Amino acid sequence: MGMKGWLVRSFAIVGALAVSACGGSDGSDGGSIDDMSSTTEFASAEFSLQLSPDFSSNSVKLKGKRIKNADKKYPCKNEIPEACYAFDAYGGLIEWDNHSKSWKEVKFEDLCPSDNAPEADWKFEFTLYTDDKCGRSGGEALNGAHDKNFTCFDSKDLFDQRHPNMSIDELRRGKNKNEIVCVTQNASKTFDFDVCVDETDSYSHYASYGGEKVFDCGCKWDEYDQKCNCPQGIHGLPSECSIDPYDYCNVVCEPKHPPVKK
Repeated sequence: MGMKGWLVRSFAIVGALAVSACGGSDGSDGGSIDDMSSTTEFASAEFSLQLSPDFSSNSVKLKGKRIKNADKKYPCKNEIPEACYAFDAYGGLIEWDNHSKSWKEVKFEDLCPSDNAPEADWKFEFTLYTDDKCGRSGGEALNGAHDKNFTCFDSKDLFDQRHPNMSIDELRRGKNKNEIVCVTQNASKTFDFDVCVDETDSYSHYASYGGEKVFDCGCKWDEYDQKCNCPQGIHGLPSECSIDPYDYCNVVCEPKHPPVKK
């Protein structure tokens, strides 16, 4: 996967043709169908997360809203209320169907296209969780305000990254598709083994105080650079230790809380 891994989330937004019929039901709808006698087109949306990891035990909290509501004469919906959706093993969104007593694919239908008056884009927001109930069963949020090294962008926003964990889209009539790329960073680790001789007992002024330690790590005073030169490259010492140029360039460690002399 390298230093940066990507998880690609696919918004498959599928258009549908309606003739004087659309399921408007609440205040978020464009309008009622009772006064409509013409033919109009609207959009439906289905979401899937296309990636190689197994997401069958994860979930996503998703919501969507048209930035401006369509005119009330359009029999379509301006909003997808926030809800929790489970994933199948391949990243598709699924929900439990009480009628068939089985899982079914999630589809958001009867949405207002962006070119309905007034024209407006849609904004989709999503938070992924490590459990299948959006945190209600003890899972953690992976992105958003609870960033766990996992940030999602619309693929068109991957370079600028202006809109993390959301997608601002033009929802066209007919078939639409956009990709959501979730980005994470991996860690790397290298090792460098050095050898130091414990010289604490050889320096009576250290041994007599108690707690202090001194190590000969092969560092030598460099007259030209006026500093200690350590061929082994002694790095990452704790705050209690330092290379002491006044003590033969030994590594000298002093406890933060020296023992109290009696």
